[in-house]
Amino acid sequence: MLTCGKGILLIISIIQVRMSSTAWAHVKALDAGLALDVHALEDRLAVLESHEHDEAHDHHAALFSVSYSEGNSINTPNVVFAFDQVSLNREEGYNSTTGIFTCPIAGVYSFVYTSLPARGVETSVALMRNNVKVSSIYSDLSQGSTQSGERTDLILLAKGDTVCIQLEKGTVLRQQASLTFNGYRVSD
Repeated sequence: MLTCGKGILLIISIIQVRMSSTAWAHVKALDAGLALDVHALEDRLAVLESHEHDEAHDHHAALFSVSYSEGNSINTPNVVFAFDQVSLNREEGYNSTTGIFTCPIAGVYSFVYTSLPARGVETSVALMRNNVKVSSIYSDLSQGSTQSGERTDLILLAKGDTVCIQLEKGTVLRQQASLTFNGYRVSD
């Protein structure tokens, strides 16, 4: 058994002698290619390391999570839900007075919203973008029954676009955490 140092060098030398000149040329070409790849990666890493982190353009900088506190049911159609419990509002995109999220940074956003319809009442809660319906949670359950619904949507937004939740028809209940609205930037 050979030891490190001269023994390994001897094995490499023996392998070099036994390789054909064509094979050795391929090995040298691979080695040169790998060296170029390593240099390209080192250059890219240096650029990334020298780039200052800009919080305003952080991938997930814009995000919010809001809900309603317990209270009276909502049964007025076409009124924006102004969620009063704000647990997170990074970039201050959500306005709890108006209930409207105004996009601070353009990109693809994920929105999740919930609905808890009153018992036996046909109900529709809509996600609106710039006053145009994007999606809705529709419920038409039998008398005496209710069921919470949740929906997730991915939407491409420009800076300044608005997103909100509103009741289209029916009645929704405001029980603890039964009505929520969350959004966050997924990508550029």
